Amino acid sequence: LSGPFADPAQLERALAEGTITARDGDRLTVSWQERDIEAQFTAAGRSKSFLPEVAAYRLDRLLELGMVPAAVPRSVDGTAGSVRHLPEKLVTETRRQEERIYIPAWCPLGDQFEAVQLFDALLHNGGRTTETLSYAIANGQIVLTGHGDSFSTRSGRPAHLKDAQLPITDLWRSRLMLIDGDAARDQLQEVLDKRRLKALVKCRRHS
Repeated sequence: LSGPFADPAQLERALAEGTITARDGDRLTVSWQERDIEAQFTAAGRSKSFLPEVAAYRLDRLLELGMVPAAVPRSVDGTAGSVRHLPEKLVTETRRQEERIYIPAWCPLGDQFEAVQLFDALLHNGGRTTETLSYAIANGQIVLTGHGDSFSTRSGRPAHLKDAQLPITDLWRSRLMLIDGDAARDQLQEVLDKRRLKALVKCRRHS
């Protein structure tokens, strides 16, 4: 459970059902089957049906990207919100640039960055920064966080992707088709309100 590639179903259950043994602000330690998991709590806003970190994770799972850490709906100390896994041994893009760190990648970084841009365009994520994009030291897998500004209902792309070339392959098209499926809607409507889910589906259909 310590890395970004732990079994997703087991990790989700641990985050949802594990005992919170320590809390420092939004930082949590969750104990599950004699193991401690570091996590972050994000309180829900006015709309309790909108949990962007969970929605981003579920969409990431649906698209089979493996870039977004596990996140689940959970109330903490009576406050509704989400609990997200904090994977160990990550290097932010900020630190990588400043310290010129070489990170060997199992998948070419160019391909991963292309997937990040397509994902952010789909989510209309205007909040991507070098602090919300990290790398797993072990293999260079990109890990994405900071989705609080995602799922905008505005049309078009986020400003930072306005001029980006975003080629959509047949594989991506087949993945995007799943967003219209009943199973996807059942999962996403729990954490996205109707307006945001409608905007997401509309964006998918115009891809």
